Amino acid sequence: MSRQFSFDLFRLNIEDRADLFIAPDMPRLRTDDDLIKLLRLATDPDQDQIQNTRSAVFKWSLREFRDLIDLQDRQILHVILARSVLERDGTIVTDDGMSAGTSMLSPPLASTAVCLFDLSRHLVAVERTGELSQTAWKDFLEKILGSSAYTMNKGSTIQLEPIPEQNGIVGLFLSFQRVTRMRVTLRIPNPEHEHCTKTFPQVAFENSLRT
Repeated sequence: MSRQFSFDLFRLNIEDRADLFIAPDMPRLRTDDDLIKLLRLATDPDQDQIQNTRSAVFKWSLREFRDLIDLQDRQILHVILARSVLERDGTIVTDDGMSAGTSMLSPPLASTAVCLFDLSRHLVAVERTGELSQTAWKDFLEKILGSSAYTMNKGSTIQLEPIPEQNGIVGLFLSFQRVTRMRVTLRIPNPEHEHCTKTFPQVAFENSLRT
């Protein structure tokens, strides 16, 4: 990780699966211990995901699991997301000239990004890098976490919801001359988070008194 750590911030959402392949009594992800086990398992090579494009084959991996609780008061977990180039189509220089072909590297080169999971607030900071920012890194990170949850026999998965920058919504409103209709979606905190389950009912009760 570079000294200037530029990152994007996401809300960590636990989404329970509901499909024909998930038994109704299947255990769900709920506690912080579940999330720690999930991230630790996600760094296993068996959870790597392959991405096939028209001109290349990539492998997405999570590695370098570290628990940083000894460095600060909050439970923060560290992993590194990596995209390795397994194959790439292009022009190959030979002794006789140049030709189109597929190049394979062993071991493959990888582009990386640091991911920090703050379990105390269910936030995820992902390093913003020039090589990965314009790729499908978020989709494959969620695929790795979902595959790991399935390996743990959990009927839940993890999704990352982008958090807008400070005053981003207010700035959008100010760009309009008039707002005639607005739809608001209230995201209730994850039920397994002890702090949120204690405070949210009280906040909802206070708001009902004000109205």
